[in-house]
Amino acid sequence: MSMQEFSDNLSTLSYMSRRRIPTWIYDPKNKTLFGRTCCSWILCILFYLVYYACLATFFTCLLWLVLYCNAPENQPARTGAQSLLDFKPGLGFRPLLDVQKSLIRYSADDAQTYLPYTQNMDAYLDTYNQVNAKPDSQFANCKGKEGETKDVDKVCKFPLEVLGPCNTANNYGYGKGTPCVLLKVNKVFGWMPSIERPSQSNDILVSCSGQNSADEENIGSLAYYPSKNFSGKQYGVFSSAYYPYLGQAGYLGPIVAVEFKSPKKSVTILVKCTISNVLNANKDELNFEIMVD
Repeated sequence: MSMQEFSDNLSTLSYMSRRRIPTWIYDPKNKTLFGRTCCSWILCILFYLVYYACLATFFTCLLWLVLYCNAPENQPARTGAQSLLDFKPGLGFRPLLDVQKSLIRYSADDAQTYLPYTQNMDAYLDTYNQVNAKPDSQFANCKGKEGETKDVDKVCKFPLEVLGPCNTANNYGYGKGTPCVLLKVNKVFGWMPSIERPSQSNDILVSCSGQNSADEENIGSLAYYPSKNFSGKQYGVFSSAYYPYLGQAGYLGPIVAVEFKSPKKSVTILVKCTISNVLNANKDELNFEIMVD
């Protein structure tokens, strides 16, 4: 094959290769790719980049505006009847090692069995110790006369001494077979207790008992700290002076300690606690079990 023939064949092959690409994909005559020139493609890409950037900026600003208007920093987005607690707080308790389990079981003769419970309560009360370490001038006067208005921007100091023998130095009574359980009212923004019988007490009352007759026999005597007696019955007291909670820095709700003074050993005791003397609270029973080996 001569050089001239080889050159002619190469030109023919090159022409056929170019013709295999449809002109709607690439048009060599007009130098367009998918019907657009290079300059047109650059302008198109720039347009969509600017368009989606503006769209993302608008969406971000709109989302920020919605969150800013509906969720102030010092209060939750949903309060009152719109809150998950329906503006009716209930009871909670400590120690609580597992939210799926409510059994408190240990041996009074084995410190390792009750150490997790005492540590759980230590951790819960540690915040109280930190807040109480502040100067008294930073706390509201919550011991004034009845009906006296307190500074709502300040919080009431909750002295842990009112919990009696239910303290860390005493291992909350667990080593003596007289365990303590700490009760609390779940915190709800803006909630103020509506007292049912103000002539009897202006505070929230709580009492615990066995869930059935057998538990009533096994539970033994109970003591509450702090407490009040009405009609020969002792109640734990959550002072109304600690309410309402309005997002104050350092706010800590009141606590009632329940001491089981003589629970029957090696028996699972079903316990129920209920709050009373308040109209706008969840009256459902707080249930847990306790067993001292």
